[in-house]
Amino acid sequence: MKVNILKLTIVLLFLTQFQTNQAFSVTAPQVASPIGATDPRVSHSFSALGSMYEINTLIWSGVHSRVMNRTEASRFCASLGEGARLPSLQEYLDLKPESKAVLIAGADSFWSSTIWGDNLAYSGFVFRSAGGFNYELSPESKFSFRCVLSDPNFRNSHITQLRLDSSNEHARTLAARIQHSKPAFFDHDGKNGILYLINDPEARVAPFVLGDQSGSRMFIHEDAAVRCRELGGEVPAVGQGEALSRAMTQNGIYNQHAIAGLGMFWTATPGTVFLGGRIEQLIHHSSYRYMAYRVRCVLNVSEL
Repeated sequence: MKVNILKLTIVLLFLTQFQTNQAFSVTAPQVASPIGATDPRVSHSFSALGSMYEINTLIWSGVHSRVMNRTEASRFCASLGEGARLPSLQEYLDLKPESKAVLIAGADSFWSSTIWGDNLAYSGFVFRSAGGFNYELSPESKFSFRCVLSDPNFRNSHITQLRLDSSNEHARTLAARIQHSKPAFFDHDGKNGILYLINDPEARVAPFVLGDQSGSRMFIHEDAAVRCRELGGEVPAVGQGEALSRAMTQNGIYNQHAIAGLGMFWTATPGTVFLGGRIEQLIHHSSYRYMAYRVRCVLNVSEL
């Protein structure tokens, strides 16, 4: 009973935030249009999931044959190519009924990329085929999922995923260089390096590589700096956090899903974090020195 009350409270609070949070804005939904398995905009591994559909600027994959927990599903989607990810809860909720009927066929529940705040101890919002959604508290719960991919004409040119199997030659070359010169940064904790090249649209800071070095762990600020140094990187400067926010803004809309599992993370300035597309000062909290957040380390491209 207590868990159900907690779920209800979280959902009600989330709905209040949902109505005013412009970070989730999307254009008016359209009807799902099937696309062929040989469509050049998608990778072979993406099309291998089955029937694909296009709605607005998003291409939706087929449903994976296995159910997974949210972390597994998110990592699988990210492995399918540049920009592939879990769809957000809002993207499910914005579907027209006829599109929704097509996309939810064959399963009862689907993972979304949306979590409540930065609470990694829990899991995330699940879209229900019967209608609505709920917040799943257990990180080990397993559900079906689809992946989505932005049409290349609408992808963010200021953010490039660096992978050894990337179709982008520059991305492959840079990924190989990092793997060779910074192996711990590239393959921290056996995660096989989901890294991003960030180019500041306003060129206020030099290009840099952003990683995700915390997984499900949280660090106080002092330990975050130690963690990044161990891996051959640095905690991002405030200016780099601001550049990241600018890079994630496309056509005037902030896209929090341009980078998988973005969350809240420390900057190099004590008591300052990157949160929801902005730099947040925690200095007014007397206990900020004991607060723990995620760690994302950076590398300056000029030093590689």
